[in-house]
Amino acid sequence: MEYFIIVAVLSLVVIIILFRNLKLNIKKREYRTIISQLLNIIKNIIDTKDSYTTGHSARVAAYSVEIARRMGMSKDFIENLFYIGLLHDVGKIIVPNEIINKPDKLTDEEYNIIKSHTVMGKEILKDVSIIKNLISGASEHHERWDGKGYNQGIKGNDISLEARIIAVADTYDAMSHDRSYRKALPKDVILEEFRRCSGKQLDPKIVEIIINMIEEDFIFEVGNIIDRFNRHEAIG
Repeated sequence: MEYFIIVAVLSLVVIIILFRNLKLNIKKREYRTIISQLLNIIKNIIDTKDSYTTGHSARVAAYSVEIARRMGMSKDFIENLFYIGLLHDVGKIIVPNEIINKPDKLTDEEYNIIKSHTVMGKEILKDVSIIKNLISGASEHHERWDGKGYNQGIKGNDISLEARIIAVADTYDAMSHDRSYRKALPKDVILEEFRRCSGKQLDPKIVEIIINMIEEDFIFEVGNIIDRFNRHEAIG
C-alpha cells in the first residue's frame, strides 16, 4: 500500500508541473500525453483496489464531461472536470482491500473507514492548486443536496459544481455496474432511483440531465470520451 501511495503522490507532483506548462501552451501535445499517462497510472492504482469497479474512475469522468457539456460549461471547465473525475476516489488507496471488496454488509466501523476516503482524498490533494476545485471533487462528491451526506455536511450550492456533477455520474456508475454486494440494476430501476433522489441526495438540475442521457442511451457512447483521453487529445 505504501508503494501505491508513493507512486500516486509522485505522479501528481509531475502532473502539477506539466499541467502548469500546458496552461502556458508550451509543447501542448507532449505535455498532454505525459499528463494522461500519469493520470492513467493513478486511475489504475485506484481501480485495482476494487475488483468490481475497474474502469469506474474513467467512466465517472466521461459521464461528468457529457453532463457539463449539456450544461453549456466552458472547455477549460470540462477538461478540468475530466481530470477531477479521474481522481475523485484517490482517497481509496488508503482503504484496506478487504473492506472495499467485502461482499457482506459493512460494520459501522468499516463503513466509517470507507467514508474516510473523502477526507484522505482531500489530504492527498491539499497542495494541488493548478487544477481548479480538484480538492472539492475528491472531498465533496459524497455530500448530499439536502446536507445529509459525509463528511462535511454541506448542502445545495455550497457543494462545488464539480462535486455535484461527479456525485450524479458516480451514482449512475454505481447503479449500472456489478458491485461486491449486488448485481447491476436495470435501466428502469436506475431511472426510478434518480427521480427518488432528485432534490434530496442529488442536485435536481443535474439529475434531469443524466435522466435524459439514460433515456437517449447516450450513456453508452462515453467510451469515445475515454478514447480521446487515451489518445492524449483535448477533452473539452
